[in-house]
Amino acid sequence: QAEVAIFGANYSLPSGSEFRAARAVKADMKRLVEQDFAHFVRMGWTGVRLSFWGDWECSDKKGNLVVNEHLDVLDHAIAEAGKRGISVLLTPITTYSPAWPDGKDEDSLPGFSKYYSRDRLCIDPEAIKASCNYLSQLLQHRNPYTGRALKDEPSIRFIEMINEPWNHGEDRQGMTR
Repeated sequence: QAEVAIFGANYSLPSGSEFRAARAVKADMKRLVEQDFAHFVRMGWTGVRLSFWGDWECSDKKGNLVVNEHLDVLDHAIAEAGKRGISVLLTPITTYSPAWPDGKDEDSLPGFSKYYSRDRLCIDPEAIKASCNYLSQLLQHRNPYTGRALKDEPSIRFIEMINEPWNHGEDRQGMTR
């Protein structure tokens, strides 16, 4: 095994407030992704963390993957990262509401994280079932820009399954499970 040194930052255009901001100014999302990744290369980035609110915006209560524009922008960003030699850390479950900071109505969001609070996500059996279902379907999802399932994308080097999961230190066995 070799040490990995990657330079980059967080990128969340595919969902949340960045998506809404780009949509509000009627930006061409694909072109914006391409421009952003071209800038990243010029800045010497070798990696990017793709934070994705799929647990809110691209799934239902049971964790079934919902194919929509958010997922399409994510697919395009992964493809652009691969074309440009940028490694990806994918965070597919963010837990915090994507309504921040402009207070968008959460009632319109279909995802399972709306129904399970962050502190219950790793211990509630139904939340775990929804998370596993979503993660399985997302990783099996075929990226239309590369033809590969996300689990086979060479640019995705790391997967942080849950952003900032709640630590239930008193239940080590349950957290491990």
